[in-house]
Amino acid sequence: MGWRLPWRRGADSGDRNPPLRRDTRAWLSAMREVCERHFDRPQAGRMRVRELQVEWREAMADGTLDEAGHLGLERRAYRLLNGDDETWLRWLDDLEFWQPGWNPDQGDEQA
Repeated sequence: MGWRLPWRRGADSGDRNPPLRRDTRAWLSAMREVCERHFDRPQAGRMRVRELQVEWREAMADGTLDEAGHLGLERRAYRLLNGDDETWLRWLDDLEFWQPGWNPDQGDEQA
């Protein structure tokens, strides 16, 4: 057994630091940042939310995003994309909207 430089790994060492995966909270945070960055230009924000939707679908396809998380993100995106500019601002200001586990139908179930 010979001496070896510590920063040289053997060929069989494998990747000990796999790439980080985004979870639902990270995607939600990214969408919120995009929306807040474009609060004064809702149309630009909507375009960026559509781009995020493509990324979510890719993450869903490769198994890094679960179905429940994807559904929650899509529900939020639907409301952001289909409202007018005033509605856009209302959703941005709604703190419950940005909390994990937000469910728009929750009020109907309790009634």
